[in-house]
Amino acid sequence: MKRMLCVYVAVVVLSAFSGSALALTFTNVVDWNLMGPWQGEYYRVVLDASWNPDFSYLHVLDLDPPGLTIESATLSLRHVGNVSDLWNPEIWFATTGGGIQIGQLSKSRWISGWTTDTWSLSENILSEMTSTSPWSLEVRLSDPTSLPDGLRIDKSVLSGSYTPVPSAPEPNSFVLLGAGLLGLGVYSRFRKKKRWG
Repeated sequence: MKRMLCVYVAVVVLSAFSGSALALTFTNVVDWNLMGPWQGEYYRVVLDASWNPDFSYLHVLDLDPPGLTIESATLSLRHVGNVSDLWNPEIWFATTGGGIQIGQLSKSRWISGWTTDTWSLSENILSEMTSTSPWSLEVRLSDPTSLPDGLRIDKSVLSGSYTPVPSAPEPNSFVLLGAGLLGLGVYSRFRKKKRWG
């Protein structure tokens, strides 16, 4: 009987003070549908610096429950048309709004079809993301070469994990804790009476 009561009290205490401290996941998708389809996908054309000096887009995280810190994140970008050869040199880069390099886009020749690049985001990028409210990531695409080039982009996916803001214990948890302590007190008193007589 005493063991069962101790187990009951332990369960009540743990349930009363266990917050949601486990990491949760998030995913935010930017999907362009301005042109196409090409190879079954709708897309947007991004022109390089000689045509359009600043192309950027925004991932905004609407987290529920709200976040305390971002543990890790990756950015994936699906594209085609990053052709780097003698006749058409293209070197596309992805950077943040604050100028931190995310990565260089891999070759994506028209004949090969759509290519997806995935980058793990650095601590500096995660800090930049959490400095805004709501948390967001501005991505800039640029090609510093002098020839007019175009890149087709289909979809950008920002995903990762975050630690939520700890929630306060619910009033029901305190009621359960009180009931457990009251039960322990009654049991102790009953046991004393039984012992003395």
